[in-house]
Amino acid sequence: MLLLLKTGEAQSRNAAARQLDVHRHTVSDWIGLYEEGGIEKTQEVGDPGPEPGQESIPSEVMEALKERLSDPEGPKQLQGNPALAR
Repeated sequence: MLLLLKTGEAQSRNAAARQLDVHRHTVSDWIGLYEEGGIEKTQEVGDPGPEPGQESIPSEVMEALKERLSDPEGPKQLQGNPALAR
């Protein structure tokens, strides 16, 4: 990201985000880290994923949700919604 901006290959944070296929806020976060502590600070970025202790949807709940959403008869509030058509 820094190289893209430094060399002019990306003219803005948004352009760098598009080239790197990340959200523009991510680029802003990276720049903030760089400004705060240089390259060393940018290397402190952790692995993606939930924070330790954060709960995710239990597998049995996810399976029940998938089953309910695949039912052609329901849920009624989703029927006919073109955004949800496959």
